[in-house]
Amino acid sequence: MFPPDVAARVCVEQAGALGWDRYVGRLGSQIVMHTFGASAQLADLKKKFGFTPEHVYDEAKKQIEHVKTSHKE
Repeated sequence: MFPPDVAARVCVEQAGALGWDRYVGRLGSQIVMHTFGASAQLADLKKKFGFTPEHVYDEAKKQIEHVKTSHKE
């Protein structure tokens, strides 16, 4: 569970999205599987579905910027 004072939240889950919204909240980012049945090399699937370090980093940066912006208002 994220501490309550952590507003910038990102979850990464390759198994599915079910239940992760309770941890990231309505404004958090979820990098999760939304489909089933894809077949390819694992590296290709990770890239296709956004499970790369670069994508996770970009989502985390977006979350941090959003929190900074919303706290200035």
